[in-house]
Amino acid sequence: MKRKHKLLIKSLIIGIICGALAAAVVCVLCTMYISTMTLDEELISLTSNMRALFMSVIGAVAFFAAAKIIMGREEKRMEREWQEYNRKTSSSYDSDIIGVNIIGLMDDTQVKKFTTIFGEKVEAGDDHGTVYMIFNLLFLISLFIAVAVSIVLVLMFLSLK
Repeated sequence: MKRKHKLLIKSLIIGIICGALAAAVVCVLCTMYISTMTLDEELISLTSNMRALFMSVIGAVAFFAAAKIIMGREEKRMEREWQEYNRKTSSSYDSDIIGVNIIGLMDDTQVKKFTTIFGEKVEAGDDHGTVYMIFNLLFLISLFIAVAVSIVLVLMFLSLK
């Protein structure tokens, strides 16, 4: 279980770094674009608010995407390990069904694996698939919001010129 917490912390740290870098790039690009315009006080305040919104939306998308990718890679690696372990165990017993360990179905001493409703194999008490699904959902929601907000903000920036 400690490995799962380390993975979660690692993916959050990498996500924060990626989000901050994406927000910094957006800030630099917006600042360069705004500096080419001659604006009055009201429009300067408006453009700084637009830049802050643009930075936060893009930063959130980058954060959720990076965290989702890191956790997804680990989930796929664990799935491959589980499949390899299951293949080895099923080939070591006399089984007519490929990929199913007949002895494991009857023997309670074997390590049990369970399947979630999404088809992911997990051990009892060793699951961060829920966290992965939450980050995946938040990524999709933030991506939808980012696209909608970006279209409006880019058109607003273009209208100021």
